[in-house]
Amino acid sequence: MEKLNGVGFRPWIGERYGRQSRFGVRVLVLGESHYDWLKRNCPENKVTIEVVEYHTQCFPKEDRRLPFFTKIANVLRGERGWIDDSDIASLFQEIAFYNFVQTFVGDAPRGNPMFRQWVEAQAPFRTVLDALQPDAVLVLGFRLPDHILEWPADIEHAVIGHPASSHLRYDEAFPEFQGLVERAKSRVGRVS
Repeated sequence: MEKLNGVGFRPWIGERYGRQSRFGVRVLVLGESHYDWLKRNCPENKVTIEVVEYHTQCFPKEDRRLPFFTKIANVLRGERGWIDDSDIASLFQEIAFYNFVQTFVGDAPRGNPMFRQWVEAQAPFRTVLDALQPDAVLVLGFRLPDHILEWPADIEHAVIGHPASSHLRYDEAFPEFQGLVERAKSRVGRVS
C-alpha cells in the first residue's frame, strides 16, 4: 500500500475491514510493540501482517493458540469462554491491527520501548490513521495512550487492559468496546 510510506511494521488489514463489517464501522486495534524472535523468516515490514495471519488465520497444529489474540477476539465479540478457530479468523478479517512502536523492543515478550522509540512512532501512526481512516481505535494497554501525542478529533478511541497482562478485565473491556463502536456509529451517521 503506497500510502504507508515511512511505516516500519505494516498493519494487518482484514479482508472485510470497513463499514460493512459486523461492527458497522472501521475498527483499528492498536497494540504497543513487537519483539523479535529467532525463527522469524519474513521481512521486518511484514511482521505484524505475518504474526496476525499466523495466529488468527492458520492455527498450525504444532503451536498452541496465543491467548493474546483469543482475548482480543473475545473483546470484539463481547463474550468470554471458548471461541472456535474459525470465529477468531472471521473476527480478525473485519478489523485492522497495528502496533504503535515501529522497531523491535527486544527479543522476548515484555520488553519496554525506549523514549526514542515512542517519539519515532508518532509520524508512522498518523500515516496509518490517514491511510486506514478508522472510525474507532481500540487501544490495548493503559500505558500506550500516554505516549500518543495527538488523537485526531474525528476518530473515537477507547482503552482496555493489555491482553498479555492481568490488567485486561472482560467486565470492563466488553462495555468499553461496545461503547466505542456505538460512539463511532453515531459519529459516522452524523458525517454521512
